[in-house]
Amino acid sequence: MAPDDVVIEALVAVAQPVLLLSSIHALSCLSSASPPYPSSASSPKASATRLVCMSTSTLLLLGLLAWSDPLMATMLGLVALCVAGSTHHVALAAAVLPSLLLVMLSPERRAMMAYPEPMTMGPDMGIWWYLMTEVFRQFQPYFRLVCAAHPFLYLPPLAFRVLAGSATSQQQPLPEPLLRLLYLVIASISMLFRPSPIMTQQLSLVIALVAWHPDLLMALRPKLLLLSVGVGIPLLLAPIMKYLWLDARSGNANYLYFQTLVWTVFHSLLVLEVTVVLVQHATKRRGGDESKKEKKRIISGRREQSNTEIS
Repeated sequence: MAPDDVVIEALVAVAQPVLLLSSIHALSCLSSASPPYPSSASSPKASATRLVCMSTSTLLLLGLLAWSDPLMATMLGLVALCVAGSTHHVALAAAVLPSLLLVMLSPERRAMMAYPEPMTMGPDMGIWWYLMTEVFRQFQPYFRLVCAAHPFLYLPPLAFRVLAGSATSQQQPLPEPLLRLLYLVIASISMLFRPSPIMTQQLSLVIALVAWHPDLLMALRPKLLLLSVGVGIPLLLAPIMKYLWLDARSGNANYLYFQTLVWTVFHSLLVLEVTVVLVQHATKRRGGDESKKEKKRIISGRREQSNTEIS
């Protein structure tokens, strides 16, 4: 491989997670700020200008993400539309729709969401490559469709569980940290079950979970050691098994695929634990909103009763 190719691949490996995390951060900021709720410390004009800037930056970032990673952009765009629908956030929907249209209207972008034809890609840390090499040719279109549609199965129940009841009578959005955690979980699910995962993006998502939400370490403390060992050991053994199989010729594909299965199982457990924390926080906030409304209802009822007695 030429030195220029190595430099280009290194730049792409760095740019992909930066673009992904920037898109998630822009989506969470825009989702938590909507026109009905301007900041009390700023004027309506300043709030509108800030909202336009956030919408434009989100639109550009998602457009770039849709061009380079259509599956990730589609997953994030769909959950953003769910958030926009629950809070009547027109600016968020307008910022997300162009990237979704780009993916849907471009045959090349749609083809990138499915597993490529056999023998066009080498083994990786995903769970589909071994299956696609073993399946009969007449069944390959079916399994390619299954591999491409599998990540989307988790989006509707998770979005409904987190966003159901989150909109109060004033359609208040969820807090920004909770929305960011929702987008991170969706991105982790998409990266975990995509046909060809990108390791730099997977590791950047794990680092972002810890950096943006350090309280997760306390919530996951009983299982943190087990998850760390389960996620770290396959990353160390996978290159060794790949060398034994392809270079030394003293192993076989099962050596590498076993490491990918261990990586997938423990990474799935990590995403599951984070999802449990996300649902618990959303449920507590919903319960807190309902208790506040009940207190206001009781106070207003007592005031009406006292006014009636006075009159």
